[in-house]
Amino acid sequence: TACQESKNTSLVALDLACTQGSAEACDDAGMMHLAENTSRAVQHARTSFARACEIERRYCGALGVMNYQGLGGPRDLGRARRLFDEACPDNPEACTHLGALYAVGEGVERDSARAHVLWEQACPADAAACHNLAGSHLHGVGVDRDPVKARVYYAKACATGYQPACRWGSE
Repeated sequence: TACQESKNTSLVALDLACTQGSAEACDDAGMMHLAENTSRAVQHARTSFARACEIERRYCGALGVMNYQGLGGPRDLGRARRLFDEACPDNPEACTHLGALYAVGEGVERDSARAHVLWEQACPADAAACHNLAGSHLHGVGVDRDPVKARVYYAKACATGYQPACRWGSE
């Protein structure tokens, strides 16, 4: 179909730009490969994300997710943590993922306070981090229990379209 041909042309252009040093193109190509959801495409996604990460650290988060989930290779929590940590200063979603590892102690020693700090860093730009902060305040995990702050963070997450937070922020 014409749509598939256009997609293939776009992917070829992104792959070319990636080989020429565009981290953004590598990341976009990785996302397109991943959407194909075949084992070969997932391998290409992992390669594209690895190249993006080599070029610019803020793009290491997607490769971290692949390592965390074991997509296109073995599950490697230690590598996922290192990749999230590398991307975190410039990638709020990577900070959110890193915070989640600390919150549950996956690949790191459990540290609820560290998770909370990472989510605070990410919250202004990542609704999932705000949602996680809300839960921390609601249940007093890593911080003092504070239902009022919890409601504020749930409302903030909901306002940006993060649906899981909406039922909590409205109660």
